[in-house]
Amino acid sequence: MLHAETTLVGVSTNMYSSSLYPYYAALDDRIKNKSIPVPGNWDFVNLESVIALQPDLVIVWSSQNEAIEALESHHIPVYAVMLNGVDDIYKEITDFGILLNKQERADTLITFTKNQIASINKTANNPLSVYFLWSSGMFETAGLKSTVNNVIVSAGCINACQSEQEHISINAETLIKWNPDVILLWSSDSHDPTDVMNNSSLRMVKAVRSKKIFELPSAFDCDLWTLKYQFAVAFLHESAYNNSYSVESLRSKRNSIMTFLYGKPF
Repeated sequence: MLHAETTLVGVSTNMYSSSLYPYYAALDDRIKNKSIPVPGNWDFVNLESVIALQPDLVIVWSSQNEAIEALESHHIPVYAVMLNGVDDIYKEITDFGILLNKQERADTLITFTKNQIASINKTANNPLSVYFLWSSGMFETAGLKSTVNNVIVSAGCINACQSEQEHISINAETLIKWNPDVILLWSSDSHDPTDVMNNSSLRMVKAVRSKKIFELPSAFDCDLWTLKYQFAVAFLHESAYNNSYSVESLRSKRNSIMTFLYGKPF
C-alpha cells in the first residue's frame, strides 16, 4: 500500500501456506515464486534466520515479548504492533510512512479511507442491529471493544452484543433475546448463511425470518486489521440497507478500493 514493497527482505511463514497466498502472489513476483525468506510468524521467530537477513527493522506483534527481547539484544530495531481499533490501524500506517519515508502516501491512504467511511455513514438512518458470527462457532461473537464493532458502527448499524469484551461466547437463548435485524458471518469454511438459516432454534430471530444473513467476502478483502476494513463496512452497509444491491455493484466497489490501495484490483 505504501509503495515500499522493495524494502521487504522477509515475510511471515503463513504467507506461503494460507488462503492469502494467491492475493499476495498477484502483488509481488517474489512471493509468487516463494523467493522471499520466511523467518517466522506470530507464533515463532527463528532468530538466526532473522539475523542472517540483516534487517534494518523487524515488525512483530507486541505480544511476542520473547522475540522482541531477543531481537533487541542483537541490536535489531523492532516495531511492535497491537491493533485494538481503527485508531491503531491509522497510527500503524502513519508510523510505517515515517519509518519508510512514505509519509505523503500514508496520509493519502488514510484520507481516502476516512472519506470512504464518512460517505457510507452519512446515508444510514434508523440503524439496524447486527450480530457478528466468528468462524469459531455459531455463538462466538464480538463485543464493543473490537475491530468488528468499529465495522458495524461505521456501516451505520448497532452491535447486537453490547458487552464490553472483545470476544464473547453466548448461547442460543441470548441470541434469540437480542433478536438482531442482521447476522454477519466472518468468511470461513466452518459455516455459511445456510447453516444459520437451518438452525431450528433461531427460526424466530428477525434476521432469519427476513433472510438478512450475510457472509463477508475473503479474509484478504475484508481484513479488519488493515485499511481494507473499509470494504467490510461497505459490504455490511449495502447488504443491510440496500435490498436491491447487486453482486456486480459490490465487486465494482471492491475493485475501486483495491485499485486505490494496491494499484490494481487483481
